[in-house]
Amino acid sequence: MTEDLPPRATDIFRHLNDLRSGTYEGARQWPARVGVFRLAVSLLDPVVRRVLEQANGAFLRGSGTINHRAGDDRDGGAYAHWELSWPQQRRATAATADGLSRSR
Repeated sequence: MTEDLPPRATDIFRHLNDLRSGTYEGARQWPARVGVFRLAVSLLDPVVRRVLEQANGAFLRGSGTINHRAGDDRDGGAYAHWELSWPQQRRATAATADGLSRSR
């Protein structure tokens, strides 16, 4: 039976159990749940950066920029965001920053 399960199935089932129980990795109270999230972000950060660096090298010839933002949100929680952007994308974003789409 286990060979029929997709990769990381145990993690998916653990997450579903957390949703049912109102916990996050075993933490029940909100401050503890946010703390677990922050720890997870610190553990994931080098892995995510390595994947983005590999994508940058393979697809963008090293021209990309990796940005990571993490912090507190307005509701007392926390957030984390990683992105890989590249010069052409940034120019296109800047060109349409006024909300107008420009065609060539």
